[in-house]
Amino acid sequence: MITKSKYNWKQLGGTVTISGKEARQNSGANQIINLLKAKVDQLEKTMAQTLGAGMFLTTGTDSNTIIQSIPTIVASGTYTVGGLAHATYSWWQSQTGTAASFAANGLAEMRNIFNDCSLQDQSDTPNIIITTQAVYEYYEGVLQPQERFQDKTTADGGFQNLLFKGVPLTWDSYCTASKMYFLNTKYLDLYVHKDADMKFGEFQEPENQDAKVAKCIWMGELTSSNVQKQGVMTVTAA
Repeated sequence: MITKSKYNWKQLGGTVTISGKEARQNSGANQIINLLKAKVDQLEKTMAQTLGAGMFLTTGTDSNTIIQSIPTIVASGTYTVGGLAHATYSWWQSQTGTAASFAANGLAEMRNIFNDCSLQDQSDTPNIIITTQAVYEYYEGVLQPQERFQDKTTADGGFQNLLFKGVPLTWDSYCTASKMYFLNTKYLDLYVHKDADMKFGEFQEPENQDAKVAKCIWMGELTSSNVQKQGVMTVTAA
């Protein structure tokens, strides 16, 4: 018997407005284009930041605008993911653990969660580990010299990561405090609607405003097809 998970589309939106005054102050085709580009870039940046923050929201609310977050997909016994409750379906629960002191048992707990995520197939393991800057530095601090490696491909792009069991370990400023997520992206997908991928509509002129307004829409959802292959460790102290 196959139990299906179901996810709802989520939608974010924003507007770009050019007032009549701005248009007159920036008369000329090139000046208007530059003004419009600056406003579009700012809106896209704001919406991208909203999505980035949404990836790590701890709320379990399945609203129309908040995407299913990593903390609600990779969690223990209290959340519903894709319409399936963790508490009801034991095989739909992620792997969890706690390091009361990272220096004392952080590495051991990381090994345990990593291996638990790989139980069904030891070649099918987490392929990225994301944590906070603080926990990242705990990990960096306890590494032995022979365990410290550099991800050359990433470093060549101007970034530097540590590795754990050959898997990149990095930090994100939006990551939930005290958490380390072991993610297998083979079973995580960010679906984006082809007709609403930061898509701008035509500029409209409201009757009661001296302005032109265009809407930008994003629609998508973060999903998981195998929650058991994901893990999270809570770190309570260095």
